[in-house]
Amino acid sequence: MVRFFIWMAVLLVIVTGYLFYLRKWKQPGSPFRAKLTALFIGFVLFPVIPLTFLTASLLTRTTQLLTLPGIEHALNTSLESIRDQAEMKGILFLEKYNPASRPSQDILINESVWMAGLYTTSENMYRPVYEMRHLESKLPESWRISRSALNNAMVTGKFSQPFHSGDCELFMVLKKIGNQVSAVVYPVPESLNQSRNEVSRALAVYNTLSVMKLSIIDRNVIWGLSVGFIYCLTFIAVLTARQLSRRIHHPVNQLVTGMQKVAEDNLDHQIHIRAKDEFRFLAESFNTMIQDLKSSRDKLIRMERIAAWQEVARRMSHEIKNSLTPLSISLRRIRTHLPSKVQSGMKDSLSAIEEELNHLENMAGTFSKFAHMPDPEIVPISFKEIVDSVLQILEPVRGSVQIKTQLSEQADRIQADPGLLKQLLNNLISNGLDACHETGTILITSESDVSPFQIKLEIRDDGEGMDEETLEKMTQPYFTTKKNGTGLGMAIVYKIVEDHNGQINIVSSKDQGTSVQIRL
Repeated sequence: MVRFFIWMAVLLVIVTGYLFYLRKWKQPGSPFRAKLTALFIGFVLFPVIPLTFLTASLLTRTTQLLTLPGIEHALNTSLESIRDQAEMKGILFLEKYNPASRPSQDILINESVWMAGLYTTSENMYRPVYEMRHLESKLPESWRISRSALNNAMVTGKFSQPFHSGDCELFMVLKKIGNQVSAVVYPVPESLNQSRNEVSRALAVYNTLSVMKLSIIDRNVIWGLSVGFIYCLTFIAVLTARQLSRRIHHPVNQLVTGMQKVAEDNLDHQIHIRAKDEFRFLAESFNTMIQDLKSSRDKLIRMERIAAWQEVARRMSHEIKNSLTPLSISLRRIRTHLPSKVQSGMKDSLSAIEEELNHLENMAGTFSKFAHMPDPEIVPISFKEIVDSVLQILEPVRGSVQIKTQLSEQADRIQADPGLLKQLLNNLISNGLDACHETGTILITSESDVSPFQIKLEIRDDGEGMDEETLEKMTQPYFTTKKNGTGLGMAIVYKIVEDHNGQINIVSSKDQGTSVQIRL
């Protein structure tokens, strides 16, 4: 018991040192691991140590009570008494009847004796004077008293021994008479035999308990096992706390790192966690949130940029119109007051001025439309009818470019603003016509899309395509690669898609064509 408390004190010192080491260890998550380890060890040791101590004490005391001094002597004395009682019948038989005379069958029957005999010695040889057997005895015909038993009787004067014959328990008593040995064999009474067996079993159990006491109690095996059990539980608690702290700290640390990256305006950071529980769901939710935040930020930046450019377009349209008005009036006055001969000499110059004034007027109109784009009026429409209407308008300018359509009937009825959708298709198809240079093909496709979108449409051309630098700048207002372009076409397309809460993606390669994919 004293050793038990010594080992518990050693365990307490080891655990305290380990926890102190974790607290001072300059590694991420060490304080949390120390707290979790202390909690696990507390949950294990506080109930287990008293319970183990109580169990070991009860086992020790119970074994000591079962092996009280004197019980073994009493059981051995009982066995000897039972043996003496069985032996007494044979001694009384030999004393009652003259061994020299042969007993009759009636005597054997009355005394319940199976065999009686008299043996004499001659030159260290034994020969029977007579052997009288009970006619109904179950002794085999070949059974004889052994020479060793006769020798023991001659040396000690008396010899007795229990033995089995078939399923019967028999007792043999030999007694020395001069130079002869008288013998009697008889069955042991069943009650006496049962008593002997019960005492023998009790003695065997007692001997087993004595061995247990010697090996377990006297050698402190119970207390050693108790100490080993507690040390094993403590080790398991430490390992469990370590693994659990890793499973908790790693995802939490990843989330903290992700939040720091977001605070540093890094919205491309993604969290990768191998867990399959709630932490994985949390990481996926965090990644989704970052993606949504990035999309919202990009959308907000685009909206702010478009709003700023709309204000610029409004002012430019106003200034251009203010300048165009006196220029147009002056041009008309020149045409009116100049003589015909002078006008014919300046015809090309006047035509060029008028053409540029018309171009500026068209540009001012485009700026005005971009600056005053209305909010969409969402109504049920037929997408095929919108496409047919736009293609009919563009029929005179498409030249030899082939325009093919593959429109899904399931995706025909959608919710959109018909005017804005026409403007979107007009701009995209016009861009495709300019890229094909009258020798290519434009393919317009539509198909049903999954929720929350209704339709996925694609406008693909096999024209000259764009390089990466042009592709990055094409969504900026007033950026254009066309000689007479305003740079507002794609800006208007993006504005219309965003006003419909849709998505747009453009894929293009130099000399490989362009694909514009839109979801509404």
